[in-house]
Amino acid sequence: MIFYFSATGNSKYVATKLEEKFNDKSIKIDDALRHEEFEYEAAKGERIFLVCPTYYFNLPNLVSDFLEKITFKGEPADFVCVATCGSSIGGLDRIIKNKLKGKNLNFKAVYPVRMIDNYVVFFKMPLPEEETMKQRRAEEELDNVIDNILFNYRVPYTSNIWQGILSGFGGLIYRKLNKTKAFKVDEKKCIKCGLCQFHCPARAITMKGHPVWIKDHCTHCMACIQRCPAHCIDYGEKTKDRGRYVHPILK
Repeated sequence: MIFYFSATGNSKYVATKLEEKFNDKSIKIDDALRHEEFEYEAAKGERIFLVCPTYYFNLPNLVSDFLEKITFKGEPADFVCVATCGSSIGGLDRIIKNKLKGKNLNFKAVYPVRMIDNYVVFFKMPLPEEETMKQRRAEEELDNVIDNILFNYRVPYTSNIWQGILSGFGGLIYRKLNKTKAFKVDEKKCIKCGLCQFHCPARAITMKGHPVWIKDHCTHCMACIQRCPAHCIDYGEKTKDRGRYVHPILK
């Protein structure tokens, strides 16, 4: 069973590769939250995977909420997380292990996979050549992670206390900055397709001719910006000249 959250395709790519390798099924976390599906039964010997991006060295708030609500029946299953990131996952292993207490799971390992950092509020998106290079590197890292899982969870990621502190501060900053107020739309460019509303995992957007943000905070996944076909959405002035990115799996 593979639970995944992906806004721009990086984690979806990882989940798809795990699905192929382990002949397993994938469940979108935002769909499970929307339908309030939190109770699952694990078969004997089954692995439970979590695949998600790392935000501010922490879990996306949507994933954190899901882990707090999820429950498992049956035999305790092995739990493995594969976390995508731009550079580091900080103390994410500690955060996840704490979230899983009392969940009838055997926590086994967390593995990072470095992919393209697409938080366009902070970073300029890579040129095509750099994008290709980083995707190839990520494929190699993921192949190595899969080998480690198959060989009894070899070489798991283990953070130190300073990385744990970094994730703690990162989480505080994330929860403070994930506001929607700065999102804006160029109404002249907007084609009113509604894809931003469709892709928003926090259901923070509604269409009133053009997109309008109806919540004060969201996941800050930037799917609305990155997946807009008209490139008409920005976050203040920060994202105007930073390009756009989605993983090829979504193209």
